[in-house]
Amino acid sequence: MRPIYLDHNATTPLAPPAQEAMLPFLADQYGHPFADHMLGRAAAQAIEDARARVAAAIGAAAEEVYFCSGATESCHAALAMRPRWAVTTAVDHHAVRDAPCGEDLVVVSVPPSGVAAAEAVADAAVDGETLVSVVHANNEVGLVQPVSDVAALLEGRGVLLHTDASQSFGKIPVDVGELGVDLLTLTAHKCYGPKGVGALYVRAGCGVGPPRARGGLLGPGTPDVAAIAGFGAAAELAARCVTESAARMAGMTQRLVDELRSGVGEELVVWGEGFERLPNTVAVALPGVSAESLLAACPELCATPLASGAGGGVSLCPTLRAMGAEPDRAQGSVRLSVGWHTEPEDVTRAAGLLVDAWERLTS
Repeated sequence: MRPIYLDHNATTPLAPPAQEAMLPFLADQYGHPFADHMLGRAAAQAIEDARARVAAAIGAAAEEVYFCSGATESCHAALAMRPRWAVTTAVDHHAVRDAPCGEDLVVVSVPPSGVAAAEAVADAAVDGETLVSVVHANNEVGLVQPVSDVAALLEGRGVLLHTDASQSFGKIPVDVGELGVDLLTLTAHKCYGPKGVGALYVRAGCGVGPPRARGGLLGPGTPDVAAIAGFGAAAELAARCVTESAARMAGMTQRLVDELRSGVGEELVVWGEGFERLPNTVAVALPGVSAESLLAACPELCATPLASGAGGGVSLCPTLRAMGAEPDRAQGSVRLSVGWHTEPEDVTRAAGLLVDAWERLTS
């Protein structure tokens, strides 16, 4: 049974250029990057090269990029830079919503569209004291959030602005200057790089910096040089291919929706329809079934349920709860996220499997 992988928002396969960049540091280039000898200097240079590649991919300077273990550590480090007061939205990732934030964390609700109102976010900030964190694109429904609009409203108020771009990078353009952010989070494994490495961008001149940073690293300890090298290669590739890949993936997700709607009918719910979403992401609800039962009936389909349980015991993912989705309507919600290598036949096969399973479960 060949799997159909439509779970690229969870993680992506390792791109060949990233794997190639990693291999020397898994074999003969094993030096510690803080050692002052030939192998150590080679490892340190690899980190700096990767730093430059990641920075260029987001329109930053190399010295503004710090490597870490992944998006969660990056988000936590960002919020720790202004520990007294933080503002986020109800559709941000739990890496931000559950981060230790000192005295207070204000969570701004969103309308049924799932797109935060920039004015509501800005109004919740306290001048000179707040760090605001607005996700660039939501991981569950794929809704793109108005980060640059928030930045414009916060200008001159002494408020730091962070965005988690780990889900958006490689799918839509990510440029720190255009977004107007002070801090930005990335992770490698969402953009065809290795797992276990991420980065935090810190704008030069924003008045804060990572407290324990050294040598382009966010925290102490021996860095994974191979993973960092792979991240640099993956980031460069993702930035170079983003326009072409976005157009291709948008075509795939539209085909997926069309084929599902053809089989299920107008009762199919497409969450966030009519609003800007990541081109690779579609979250749908098939009526009258639970997401768990639906995916269990399609074992070869790799996708993510957005609801668990059925009937009166439905538990929805945080984004659908924030959007005010009705449990009975949303219980059959699944996230389908295509990737660079998804083929039209994968989409057709996935839609057919879901429709067939839905028909069996509702007959």
